[in-house]
Amino acid sequence: MSDATAFPGSSSGDGALDKYINYEQGVLQHAISVADAKATFVLTISLGLAVFYLPDVLVAPHGADSLGRQLFAVVTELILLGSGAAAFFTVLPRVSSAASDTTIAWMSKVFLGTAPDFIDRCSEITLERLRVDQLNHLYILARICREKYRDLRLALWLIPLGLAFLICGKLLL
Repeated sequence: MSDATAFPGSSSGDGALDKYINYEQGVLQHAISVADAKATFVLTISLGLAVFYLPDVLVAPHGADSLGRQLFAVVTELILLGSGAAAFFTVLPRVSSAASDTTIAWMSKVFLGTAPDFIDRCSEITLERLRVDQLNHLYILARICREKYRDLRLALWLIPLGLAFLICGKLLL
């Protein structure tokens, strides 16, 4: 019934693994919350700037040298929207039905059945199984955290670039 990876070796009984699991889960959850908060701010700023600059894109002057200005305005808008999109993907939930047969986290298979099935499954939990499930959950949280910070980093690099383009565009248009 279990897809979970076997726990390597037995516990020494000093509680070090339990302390590590609790500490690491707290660190990962905090880092995920911080990434989401920063991304929400970046999303607001980048989309606000995109909306602010949109009239300049739509009413760019028409003339002999206007093609370059129009292109510049469109590129600026795309950079700002790209930053917003990267920020949006940072806060977008990344959980799905777990591939492993774990009892941890609401997205795992065990929570998709009936309540009696869940109760039966929980009655089979051993300390070793619980630790394996906790470690698998930490691995999932770490992957989510890495993906969030990858997307946030992109959003944060695009925002100053878009702002620089916006300022230059305001001076040109």
